[in-house]
Amino acid sequence: MCKDEFERVMSSGHPEHFLRKPGEKYSRKELIHAWTVYLKKELKIKKAQEEELLLVKLRQKADLFNRLFSSDSDLTDKEVEKLLEEAREEDSTDKQFLSSLLRISFFVIVARMFSNSF
Repeated sequence: MCKDEFERVMSSGHPEHFLRKPGEKYSRKELIHAWTVYLKKELKIKKAQEEELLLVKLRQKADLFNRLFSSDSDLTDKEVEKLLEEAREEDSTDKQFLSSLLRISFFVIVARMFSNSF
């Protein structure tokens, strides 16, 4: 399974295609390294975006928390139930995002293992 995924990625075109000089030989190790560098960069960007999004969500949750527990709360029971349902849905999408980050991280690890074996 992992090897199949690795081979699928390796056979696809590299997003930051690099040209070789005439007569320069193809190096699988070089391609694995290029993919590893690219995926690390993508992972770093995604992590930064996710951290920023989590901070925004945290501020929203803090505002909501303050509204819920203030002495003059304007939220009805139905609104509170709806907010709880939305929070549950958000939790499931966050789990899906983390799963995709784990897959990318796993590929980087597998690519390192393969590059060390060549």
